[in-house]
Amino acid sequence: MSAHALDAPFLAQGQCPPIDPSRNFRSLLMKWGRFDKITVSDTFTDGQLLDLAGGLRVMHTPGHTPGHTSFVHEPTGVLITGDVIHYWRSAIRIGIKLYCHDIALNEESAHKLSQAQCETVAFTHGPHLENEGQRRLHEFLAQRR
Repeated sequence: MSAHALDAPFLAQGQCPPIDPSRNFRSLLMKWGRFDKITVSDTFTDGQLLDLAGGLRVMHTPGHTPGHTSFVHEPTGVLITGDVIHYWRSAIRIGIKLYCHDIALNEESAHKLSQAQCETVAFTHGPHLENEGQRRLHEFLAQRR
């Protein structure tokens, strides 16, 4: 298992990172946030090019978790957003605040995604946006400034 260095300790403990303290039901969510411990064999960092699928560029996009990452598949120009943003009901939306470690940092990370050179935006939640992905992403982020 590979993970960002900031998430590796939580995986090893079998515990989700703390939820943003401004969220209601925080203590209940933390009780549900347990899982089997996971051994992380290696870690990656922002900007690193992973030798996977022809080349995945790591983008550290913290907020959902301290070490949350998004990826750019460089050969095809596909941005894989992770949980920073998602696509639901025909619209790009910010990640679900209830599950964020740091809501403000997640918002900053969403804006970092605009730096990716991509044509297709692939969401962890929702269908991908092909050909117009970067334009739609920039429009969404411009509305959030």
